[in-house]
Amino acid sequence: MYHHELLLALSGCSGDLIEKQSVPFRSRSYLFEDNKNDYIYQLVEHLPSTLNISQAEQILINELVLLGSHYSRLSTFINMIYTNPQNPVIPQYHSLYYPVLAQGIEEVLSAYIDMVIHLEEEVVKVNFNFPLSKYKYYLRHFMLLLPALDTLLDRLFEKRYRRNGNDSLIA
Repeated sequence: MYHHELLLALSGCSGDLIEKQSVPFRSRSYLFEDNKNDYIYQLVEHLPSTLNISQAEQILINELVLLGSHYSRLSTFINMIYTNPQNPVIPQYHSLYYPVLAQGIEEVLSAYIDMVIHLEEEVVKVNFNFPLSKYKYYLRHFMLLLPALDTLLDRLFEKRYRRNGNDSLIA
């Protein structure tokens, strides 16, 4: 079925049924050194006919796998902070705030991954007869929190790139 693919996507990995798709006109150059466009996880356009996934289930799966997209971007930010603290993208006058923010996000992502692992255990326990509505129920808090954290990073770095001439941020 699609449960393995869904769990992989929730963990920030694409597979055969769920793939990374580019989102045009949205650059997150602070995350991607090669200035690639942003991406989201989505079901492939043409699903195998052997899978009986209704259109309603497809919509629900696509809503759920957006969490994997947020997870990946937030993880990239954490790695950027921890592996390269001298990164020119990170303002030096906020050197204390960004690592603390990364630590807080890391705690949220740790709770999220714990929940994904719990979901995997539940799916296996019921022999893969696990409704999508239960995924949404278990992940409901993260469906609000991860997009909000992702938007927060966008806003912080958006201000960073709209600087005036003297290295201070424009409010």
